[in-house]
Amino acid sequence: YPYSQYAALAELRIGDGHYAQDKFVEAIGAYRAFVQRRPNHAEVPYALWRIGESYFQQRPSNFFLFPPGYEKDRSTTMDAVRSYTDYIKRFPKHAHVVEAQKKLNICRTALADFQLYVAKFYLGQERPRSAVGRLNSVFVGFEDVPSRWKEASVLLLDIYVKFGAPGAKEPMADAWTKADTVAQKIIAKYPKTAVARVARRALSRIAK
Repeated sequence: YPYSQYAALAELRIGDGHYAQDKFVEAIGAYRAFVQRRPNHAEVPYALWRIGESYFQQRPSNFFLFPPGYEKDRSTTMDAVRSYTDYIKRFPKHAHVVEAQKKLNICRTALADFQLYVAKFYLGQERPRSAVGRLNSVFVGFEDVPSRWKEASVLLLDIYVKFGAPGAKEPMADAWTKADTVAQKIIAKYPKTAVARVARRALSRIAK
C-alpha cells in the first residue's frame, strides 16, 4: 500500500527501528530516504532531527580510559553539526529544537577543542606560526563557543604581539595590525572581563 498514509509512517519507523538497535548508519539512510521521497510530509522535521541524533551518537567517546574525543576522528561530529544546523534553520519552532541546539553546542565545542589542542601542540613545539592558523580558525569561526573563543583569542593575540615586538625572532610585517584587530574585538565583545584587561595591556604595548 505505497500510497497509504501508513506507508509513510512505516518508512519512518524503519529508521526508528535501526536507531533503537544502534544501527545509526542504517537509520540515517532510512531517514534521508523518507525526506527525499516525502519532502512535504509533516514528519520531515522529525526525520531531520533524528539524522542529527544518529550522527551525534556516533561521535568519539570521552571514556576516561581513552584519549579525549576531540583528539579522534571528527567526521561524525562535523556531520552532526551540519545536520542539526539544517534542522534548526528549516524548522526553528519544532519540538526538539532546544535539545538540538544543546547538542549542536556540544559538537561545536568539541571542534573548537580540537583546534586548540593542535595549536597548543605547536606552541609546545615552539612553532607559533603553525599555531596561528588553528587559533585564527577559532577566532573567526567559533564566537558561539565563548570559553574557547576567549582562550584562542588571547593565545593568538600573544603570538601577534611577540611577532611584532622589536627584535622578534620571527618578525611578521603586519603583526601589530593583526594584534590590534584581535585586541579590539576581545574588548568589544567582553569589555569587563579578564580577557579584556589582557587585550588592553597588549594595546598599550602596541601603542609604544
